[in-house]
Amino acid sequence: MQLKLGAIGEMVEGIEDLRQRVRIVLETPKGFDPHRPEFGSNIWQWLDRPFTEAMPNVIAEAYEAIERWITDFKVSQIKVEEANENGRFFFSIRGIWNGEAVEVEV
Repeated sequence: MQLKLGAIGEMVEGIEDLRQRVRIVLETPKGFDPHRPEFGSNIWQWLDRPFTEAMPNVIAEAYEAIERWITDFKVSQIKVEEANENGRFFFSIRGIWNGEAVEVEV
């Protein structure tokens, strides 16, 4: 359980907690956290690349970051559902969490 982003005093639990942890890892550029310089991902480096070049690399970056920083979630599949005009990617991530198959969309 952790504080909910953007909501003062509210907490997230269960699948919402996992979704928020995944979001934080994927949206944080490596080097941004001075106490954990390897925390996060380098997804941002692929934002202005051609789609066919970017997608496999974005998925690899996402997989690597989640595998390293969210050790209680074992990823089995990552799909990029959409990349909008602002360069924001939307992911559908499947895996095993707390012994159950789950799907997280971020």
